[in-house]
Amino acid sequence: MKLRTVAATQADADAMEEAFGWLTAVADDDRRLVALAIGCLVRGDKQVPWLRLLRPMGLAHGADGLRKRYARAVGKVCQRANQGFLRRAHGQGGKSTAVQI
Repeated sequence: MKLRTVAATQADADAMEEAFGWLTAVADDDRRLVALAIGCLVRGDKQVPWLRLLRPMGLAHGADGLRKRYARAVGKVCQRANQGFLRRAHGQGGKSTAVQI
């Protein structure tokens, strides 16, 4: 079955821009690592294959180190995202299309 693509709405584009803004909290190399890891999950891997990501990251060893770098980078992204929620909650403005749970 071939998946059909659907045109993005303005809300989708706004949400994507907001998420890209969160990624500015991490260094370029760590952004690349986050993108590679998420790409593996999107393609259907049940877990991130850290050993397989060594070569694209320009490394020969250190898969556990990559996993730790990823965890720290995602933690920074979460902090950045949560700062936006906190600013809005305290009346400091800002637009978010994210849904609060």
